[in-house]
Amino acid sequence: MFSKGMSQALAARFCRRMATGFHAGVDLLKLCQREAQHGSPKHKAAMEAVAAQLRDGTPMARAMIDVAEGKYFPPLMIQMVHIGETTGRLERTLKELADHYDHRIAMQRMFLMGIAWPMLQLIAGIGVIGLAILITQMLGSEFNAVGLNMTQYLTLVTLFFGSIAAVVLAIKFNAFGCHRLFALVYRIPKAGEALQTIALSRICWTLSLALDSGMDAMRSVKMALQSTQNDHFASRADTAIATIKSGGTLTESFASTGIFPEEFLHFVEVAELSGTDAESLGNLADIYDQRAKTATRVLVGVMTGVIWAAVTILLVAIILKMAMSVFGVYDEALKM
Repeated sequence: MFSKGMSQALAARFCRRMATGFHAGVDLLKLCQREAQHGSPKHKAAMEAVAAQLRDGTPMARAMIDVAEGKYFPPLMIQMVHIGETTGRLERTLKELADHYDHRIAMQRMFLMGIAWPMLQLIAGIGVIGLAILITQMLGSEFNAVGLNMTQYLTLVTLFFGSIAAVVLAIKFNAFGCHRLFALVYRIPKAGEALQTIALSRICWTLSLALDSGMDAMRSVKMALQSTQNDHFASRADTAIATIKSGGTLTESFASTGIFPEEFLHFVEVAELSGTDAESLGNLADIYDQRAKTATRVLVGVMTGVIWAAVTILLVAIILKMAMSVFGVYDEALKM
């Protein structure tokens, strides 16, 4: 039943409702019982299981872990709820968690809306090329400018989109350790810088959230690096934690990984020197949030340019080849 965990959209709404209920003075058990009356069957079952454990005196974070062995509730939520319960700041933690999930959803929506138009252009371009192949087939093989029939063309299109899907899934699940290639990807002008900025924005948001909840520096850094869902950053968590254990600062822990830009390290150092890490990192998160939005627009622009260039080159090549085929037929007719 719990093979698929809670979505980010549901996590945002859940945290918002729980925080609002706490603010109104409703106790935790009643809030969970109310949650068990709404939503999908999977969500109802999860909340019923949590409520049952709360009645037995189990802390909420422990109950969330026990539901489907921790596979339903996001790990970040479980850890933050544990810290909120320990420090007595569960209401504030849940509210900030809701803001965190809303922010990530907004960034994803912005990216998807941005690439929607380029993808429509790509599909339109593929359709135009397919139409050109169909027309040349109807005119006869001597006018076939592409050298493919419709079956062959559709096979190539399927392989093309299948390859894109395979790359996306490989990145998502770090197949064959492909995240190690991000060190090279981040060096690509414009696109690489944009991807790195988006990752740094996630780190800032999560680090600010964790420190503000009262979480210790070691767990905060580990959680922040893991929030990128990118092994290029997450694999450096042990190095960063070892630096903190040996008495190093946050800045030194990030610097020890060797993957953060100097500007980012400077911002973190200033935040530490101010003596208000969580608040200053929150301001830093806002800065990188704006940069991430700009970076998303840059990525969309790059994708649009690549798609336009590819479609234009293909169409021009087809038109030129069709023209050469027509002229060749006329030339042969004149020689006869």
